[in-house]
Amino acid sequence: SFNLVRDQIITRALNLVGLGSAQQASSADVAMAGDFLNVIIKALQAKKGTPFLTTVERKTATLVAGTGTVTLDDDTIDVEEPIMLVPTGGIGELRLTMVTRAEYQMQSDKTTQGRPLRAYVERGSPCKILLLPVPDAVDPTLRYTRIRLLRDIEANTNPDLPSRWLRYLIMALAHDLALARAMNPVHSAYLGKQARDEFDGLKMDDRQPAPTRFVVRHRGPW
Repeated sequence: SFNLVRDQIITRALNLVGLGSAQQASSADVAMAGDFLNVIIKALQAKKGTPFLTTVERKTATLVAGTGTVTLDDDTIDVEEPIMLVPTGGIGELRLTMVTRAEYQMQSDKTTQGRPLRAYVERGSPCKILLLPVPDAVDPTLRYTRIRLLRDIEANTNPDLPSRWLRYLIMALAHDLALARAMNPVHSAYLGKQARDEFDGLKMDDRQPAPTRFVVRHRGPW
């Protein structure tokens, strides 16, 4: 499906404010546009009601004998259930029982080794999965689904958003560039309104409607 990488988004935003393309513009303008683009992505995650604050990824981790802590990637903020223990050969997967922080802390001996049966997700920086008992073999694999923040847009990469958000990113970036270059305030205001309207439409489109239920109140005989 159609998508754009970072410099293509920057080119279209530069065109809207009359600064040419990413190839024609100065390196300072391109660098500034790249920074603005990532600020826009970060701001999306702070906007109330934004449907794409995070994204979900399936991951695996190879367990190490004697190590009960699985440290996740820095951008991980949570782990969804289930967490599965996958033995060698992938046959006979075991779903680990999730425990709360209090239940984990109540475990008097956290060094006992064996086949992991329970897991506690420590939502810190970084996020960790703590296993009970501590693994006693190196071959089992942990399979989990992590929730992570949206990634920054680097050179030659697509935004960490569905492609229908491209127009919003272009309009929002063009608006920031117009403000930075003190361009015609009428045109700048127009770009800002286009970005806001695009955001509002996307927010409504991506919102899952709740099921409708009709309750009939009837008095007297039917």
